[in-house]
Amino acid sequence: MVTQLQSRIEEICRAELDRYLSKSGSRDARSKEELEAMVSRIAGKIAHPLISQLRANHQDPLQREALLTTIRRMFGISTTDSK
Repeated sequence: MVTQLQSRIEEICRAELDRYLSKSGSRDARSKEELEAMVSRIAGKIAHPLISQLRANHQDPLQREALLTTIRRMFGISTTDSK
C-alpha cells in the first residue's frame, strides 16, 4: 500500500507538472529539473503523514483497515491491487 500511495501521489504531481510545462512554454533543462525536484519533494511531503499513520496503526486491525479504505478512496487506489 505504501508503494501504491507514493506512486499515485507522484503520478498526480507529475501530471500537473506536465500540464503546467505544456502551457508555460519551453524551459531550459536546469529549470525543468528544478521544477521536477520541487514536485517530487511536494509529493513526498504529502505522502509522509499518510505513510506514518499507516505504520503507526499496524497493531490495530480495525483502525488500519479504516485508514486503508479512506486512503484508497481518496487517491483512487483499487482494492484489487496488492496491499
